Amino acid sequence: MRANDILETVKAAIEAAFAGEKVYTDYLPKDFERPASAIELREETVADANIGLVRRTVVLGITVFTAVNEYYDSDRLELNRRQRVILDLLGPGCVAVGGRSIGLRAQRGATTPDYAEILLTFEWVDARPGYVDPEDPAQTADIPTMQNFEIRKD
Repeated sequence: MRANDILETVKAAIEAAFAGEKVYTDYLPKDFERPASAIELREETVADANIGLVRRTVVLGITVFTAVNEYYDSDRLELNRRQRVILDLLGPGCVAVGGRSIGLRAQRGATTPDYAEILLTFEWVDARPGYVDPEDPAQTADIPTMQNFEIRKD
């Protein structure tokens, strides 16, 4: 599973919650259409879990935009409502991504006169790339067994 798989799952959930509104990824164009949301990959880390596993963490930032007035201020109540809809939709627990259930922590971010933010932290454990389990016959079937060996005792 990749960070983009998670991003696409979150994007689809937001598009379903706010039907007909644009959800931007990778960039936010100048003079974009409001109301809208933007999703970006903020962080992706891999850490050791054990000899055969790694712990993966992906942090996504979601920015929510509403219509603005002549002073370029948004309705804060509407920003808070949209923030709550996304938190309820993707809140703490698990999210199904590509046939797996991924742990999720959601955190409400800043609300400014222009936008509101949400941080989503996804964590899961995955097989270490390239690791071969010596006790799994399916993984070791192609590895030749040792034929001859010497033991030297000095």
